[in-house]
Amino acid sequence: MGDKDVWHYILPFPLETEKRSLIWSILQSKVGKSLLMNMALEGRTYQKDLINGTSYSNKSIIEYLKRMVSADILTQGMERVATGKRKVRVRWYIPTNLGRWFILFLKPREDIPPK
Repeated sequence: MGDKDVWHYILPFPLETEKRSLIWSILQSKVGKSLLMNMALEGRTYQKDLINGTSYSNKSIIEYLKRMVSADILTQGMERVATGKRKVRVRWYIPTNLGRWFILFLKPREDIPPK
């Protein structure tokens, strides 16, 4: 096996043991990996899109999103959106710089933007 058979990649990890453990638990889970792979690199990803885009339970998805926020992989926010006569609050997530590393790590090579 030569250097051409190896994907050269460096992943930064936080110094805090608790955050490192959280990240490992996310990366070892099918739910966590699926959510990271469905996360937009730029801009907001809405919680409802993640719930509708995977086959996992709402409870599991929300739990892993909370873990990702605690591990500083994602930041979260809410906005009010008008749906007909009502306004509802929707939750969104944006990857942090650390989160972008993990998202890029999990994406297939051909899906990684050259930039």
